[in-house]
Amino acid sequence: MTTSEEGKSNASGYLMLLIGVIAILTGWTVVLEGYASTMTMFAAMMIVQVIGIVLAFLGLRIVFDPARRKAPAPSPYSEFSVVCERCEKEVPSGAENCPNCGNPIEWD
Repeated sequence: MTTSEEGKSNASGYLMLLIGVIAILTGWTVVLEGYASTMTMFAAMMIVQVIGIVLAFLGLRIVFDPARRKAPAPSPYSEFSVVCERCEKEVPSGAENCPNCGNPIEWD
């Protein structure tokens, strides 16, 4: 589940990505259709495309930022743990009794 702050940043990332793609497509359409008849118009459309590429890249960085993904919490127990037969809770290695219910643990 995402928090409201993560949802807002995802929305801003998608919005930046959308605006960037629209700017890129608009720039290419103007240039390829021949509407950029002067060099000034051509340069302006190239600048629009560069801005679109930057916005799209930043939007992708916000949406797919790997640093925002949370890793699962490591287990406080070692890999050599057992499950209590009575309460079915995990018991740390070396324990003689279950810390939850006190059931004696038999280690094989």
